[in-house]
Amino acid sequence: MLNVLEAGSRENLEKLLFNQIEEDLKSGEKVILVVPAQASLSVEKKAFDVLNSSGFFDLRIVRGQKLHDEIMHECGYPGLTSVNTIGRSMLLRRIAAQNNEALGTFSSVSLEDGFIDMSGDFIVQLKQNDLDENKLDKLVESSKGLLKGKLSDMKLMYLEYEKALAGRFTDSEDLLAFVTNKIKDCGFIKEYKIYYYGFYSFTQRELKYLSELEKYSKGLCVALECGKGSNFEVTRKTSAKLLNLIPGAKGIKDDAKVSILGNLSSDKM
Repeated sequence: MLNVLEAGSRENLEKLLFNQIEEDLKSGEKVILVVPAQASLSVEKKAFDVLNSSGFFDLRIVRGQKLHDEIMHECGYPGLTSVNTIGRSMLLRRIAAQNNEALGTFSSVSLEDGFIDMSGDFIVQLKQNDLDENKLDKLVESSKGLLKGKLSDMKLMYLEYEKALAGRFTDSEDLLAFVTNKIKDCGFIKEYKIYYYGFYSFTQRELKYLSELEKYSKGLCVALECGKGSNFEVTRKTSAKLLNLIPGAKGIKDDAKVSILGNLSSDKM
């Protein structure tokens, strides 16, 4: 089951979130709350303030990367060297130097930092949105003129980058796909209800990851601040994507909830 919690302000969203978590803990569930790295300490303090001490010990608050690491610790690592942003740039610079004559539109600037950065960003976007070689081919074929030349160069950089990685390296995008495929074999995931709070959007690969968590955990719940106006357009779109992701997904709004923790207030942040 996937629940999407929505509220128009952070205060109301946290009330709704911790109310839901408290209900789960009282019913004997174990809960993992996934938050951004920069928010982990403040959320832990909030949870400690509003949940009774006995329930608090059945709640784990972790960063997203920490959960990935725990899944791999149980199910196995890919056995490849991880490439960070700097490592990616080094690979791309070598690829650009080796393929300068094959490049067209960008051949004259292929070794400049701007081109290397642009190539890296393009590759990340491709992977995050699950655009493989076939989809990229269609994109190039449907383009014309200067755009087609630019996309052809980007395609070359992408394919050569994938060749350089094959069997030796992995990057964060491929590592997420690896972890996603391991969730079904992960024993501890099956014991927990999992909450996500503090996130505004998810890539296609992240949505696949969440879909697997929902399938193999005791339930998935994502809390989103969805107010009115253009400032919340991103989170409203994210909510719609999540509700369409899983058949039977349920949206819960702050005004639809009656029981709210009375001792949770904004001055405890």
